[in-house]
Amino acid sequence: ILLLATASSAWFLDTFGEMDFSIVVYQLFSPMEGTSSGILNNYVEACLYPSAARALLLFLFYVFWDVVTRKVYINIDICLFKKGCGMRLTPKRAQIIKYTVLTAGIACLAGSLGNKMLAMGVPEYLKEISQNSTLFEDYYVDPDSVSIDFPENKRNLLLIYMESMESTYASIEVGGGKKYKLYS
Repeated sequence: ILLLATASSAWFLDTFGEMDFSIVVYQLFSPMEGTSSGILNNYVEACLYPSAARALLLFLFYVFWDVVTRKVYINIDICLFKKGCGMRLTPKRAQIIKYTVLTAGIACLAGSLGNKMLAMGVPEYLKEISQNSTLFEDYYVDPDSVSIDFPENKRNLLLIYMESMESTYASIEVGGGKKYKLYS
């Protein structure tokens, strides 16, 4: 899971750059209908497959290490300055080494993921959604409870409402944020 999360956050930052994390959450829970399969294929190829392959290799190494160190005793002789010292890799020492390496690897992945989450703005997002707002209680006015007085010299009001006008996936040439357009 840490491998996939780290790869996903790195892919996100490489693909979309610095973007407010609330946009990411919105996009994740929006319908995928009409979305180009290119971006999803890119994610699967760049994140899912490599993470699964790395996890499988780590699992196989872990099992191999376990099997070998239970059945084989390894003697290591080191000579420094004409003084010899030996070390025997017993199953207990092998397990200590295995768990130390595993813990160090998990700590490195967690640190990398933490840095990427900071770059993506996840802490700020979590802070924003955890705070209560009184915006509507303070400023909402029921339209039925207010009388609207129009001035004598009336002016026109033009309201343009545009939906789904996200331009991040468009090329820079047309006002987007990418070198080339990511949709068809």
